[in-house]
Amino acid sequence: MTDRRFTLVVWLLGISLAGLFWWPLVTGGGFVGGDIYSYYFPQKTFYAEQLQQGHSPFWNDRVGHGYPMLAESQAGVFYPPHLALYTWLEVNTAYSLSHLLHYVLAFVFTVGYAGRFGISRFGALLAGLVYVYGWFPTRSCWEWAIIGGTWLPAALWLVECVLQTRRWRFAGLLAGVLWIQMMAGHFQLAWITQLVLVVYVPCRLWWLPVGGPLLSPPVRWRAGVLLVISGGLAIGLAAIQLLPTWEFRRVSQRAEVGAEHPLQFGSIPAWYWTQAVMPFRWYSPTTDRTAALQADPAIPGVATNEGEAHLYFGLAPLLLAALGTGSVFRRGDPRGIFWILLGTLALFYTTGRMVPLVDWLPGFSYFQGPGRYGVVVTLAVALLAGEMAGRWLTPVVNGSFRSIVVWLGSLTALGSSWWLVDVTWVVVEASPGGLAAPDWLPSIVLMTAGLGVFAVLAALGLFLVSRPRGAQVVAGQRLALAVLSLATVMDLWLVAHLVQFTEVLEDPPITRLASSPVRQALSESKMPARVFAPMANFPTVLGVSATPVYFTFGPSEYTRRDLMMPSAQVEDPDDSFVPQTEAQMDWLDRAGVTHIVSYKPIDPVRWPVEEIWRGRDPVMNSALGRGAPLFLYRLTEGRGRVSWDSGGEGNSIAGYSATGSEVMVDVTTRVAGRLVLTELMAEGWQVEVDGSPRKVELVEGMYRGVRLEPGESRVRWHYQPPGLYWGFLISSVALLVLATAGLIRYRKPGWLAGLELNEPS
Repeated sequence: MTDRRFTLVVWLLGISLAGLFWWPLVTGGGFVGGDIYSYYFPQKTFYAEQLQQGHSPFWNDRVGHGYPMLAESQAGVFYPPHLALYTWLEVNTAYSLSHLLHYVLAFVFTVGYAGRFGISRFGALLAGLVYVYGWFPTRSCWEWAIIGGTWLPAALWLVECVLQTRRWRFAGLLAGVLWIQMMAGHFQLAWITQLVLVVYVPCRLWWLPVGGPLLSPPVRWRAGVLLVISGGLAIGLAAIQLLPTWEFRRVSQRAEVGAEHPLQFGSIPAWYWTQAVMPFRWYSPTTDRTAALQADPAIPGVATNEGEAHLYFGLAPLLLAALGTGSVFRRGDPRGIFWILLGTLALFYTTGRMVPLVDWLPGFSYFQGPGRYGVVVTLAVALLAGEMAGRWLTPVVNGSFRSIVVWLGSLTALGSSWWLVDVTWVVVEASPGGLAAPDWLPSIVLMTAGLGVFAVLAALGLFLVSRPRGAQVVAGQRLALAVLSLATVMDLWLVAHLVQFTEVLEDPPITRLASSPVRQALSESKMPARVFAPMANFPTVLGVSATPVYFTFGPSEYTRRDLMMPSAQVEDPDDSFVPQTEAQMDWLDRAGVTHIVSYKPIDPVRWPVEEIWRGRDPVMNSALGRGAPLFLYRLTEGRGRVSWDSGGEGNSIAGYSATGSEVMVDVTTRVAGRLVLTELMAEGWQVEVDGSPRKVELVEGMYRGVRLEPGESRVRWHYQPPGLYWGFLISSVALLVLATAGLIRYRKPGWLAGLELNEPS
């Protein structure tokens, strides 16, 4: 097969696998569950609206009392795919297409890197399958996982392209890949990628021969300098995102390690590594993984969950990787030894036990979730399995033994899948009330028939490899590897569906916004609404501000006990959004809450509320998973999102408009007083009155205020993200340096001869 045809095959396989694993997304469906509706869709809905209306999406004024969306980073405000998708498509389509796109790219990049690393074509395809579909599907509730993980193999691929072709263009592309990975936000997988490169590049230059002998000493140093410059330029290019985030960190709940930011959260207990060899136990619907992880966590007192702790590679690839480990040491292959050592180091780091050794270092002191280093373990296993599978394509004397091992691995994986399907059906059929079987669950008859077919193919394959003729041996080995691939796809596909915080619906709630009666009722409010409602953040998709909030990286004010809503103990969780105490009601009034969505009726005699709607909302009810009616109330007291301090009762507010990063308020002031905006006061907010700058006042430790004199005024609040302009300047300089180097390299190559990578003749 020519290189061009193989490239086409890789893309087609990448698209086919993404479609197989996420078919409902292809047909217009969408995710629900996990952080999708409590974190990502609230962000993306606001982000898309701001882009499509021509506004800057730097400040989100809907979640709670607002937060700096650019600095928080997970929206990926400047991430090129986001800019394109959310500008032109509706939110659910854009989110689904982004998800599918990154799965395809991750597969292609992994195959590309594996091929450059010296792994055969079949082995590279297997490596791509294991890396992409072993680690990421279970983490589909976290958008950052697949988006960040896509660019790790791409960066390694480009390093190999630089060193093997000696062409500078690949160093420029490496800077672009590292830049785009950081622009996606969240940064942890970008950090892991950079750590891997810090280890990989020196080892590659001084120890790992790939595609030929090691470079000569002078060329090694030049290549190292070029790659370091490439990484430095990437950081410079990303400064427009990194600097605002750095500035925000100082005033966030991650300013220091503590109860609000435990670094060891998300560790993997060492005993839970057994999931890699016993999926039939740990991934069975009869196993309570959450209870097991809570009973025996990796770090006492520090939480984890089945998503953070997931680490699975497929049974057959793991068997190949284990056998490949022995083969690597027998051959003394430094390429394999490197990934064994790096993968082992990452595996031990996933337990969280090594965090105290490095938590004083930059990066390690910021990112939590040691279990996320499992992405490096998965890549190492994928490459070792791919290397071993590729070697077994060549006819050898003991080809029968190798084929027997491959068949045993494949049949073991299929047997595990059959067992999991059977147990799942038992649970479905035994459930009280007739639990509906999920759409993705295959019938046990189909699984049994498939297992029988594979057993027949195994017998045929073993017969062929036992023949003396080379062509028959090759056919038998290729048949074995084809079955290995299908068994691995089935194995990973089934586990991806069994261990999930999300599901994919054909008609997700986010697509029904136009038919939401709650949204319609809130839009009729004369002044901007803020709703106290279930599911933190999610009600903001209705176009209003909402509390309570959910942040993993947010303003510290939202975690301060003196500023938070007083908690009250309730016996029935459905009472959670019915005011319980005078202190709670007072907080709602002061926080500018204008409406309440409740599971239960609220007594209008006891509390100052007025019912304006009750019923089943196609968006809220579906997202909350409730069939019972919801209740929408308007607060008849309280100051709302904009008001006057006491003593300014004769003053009035004639108009209010907001676009996130800008708020315009028209007022008539009869008595000098302070206008209060119940929005978060944060560095970067400035205020003008009739075009003249005024001093911003902090109100009640959280809100914004400005003093006004009698008369008619227009008050304009506007937000300038701290660090944005310096970041823009640094990014512009880095881009100019990169463009200038490219131009000089093209027009005057002799000027940069000191970094030439060609060996002297």
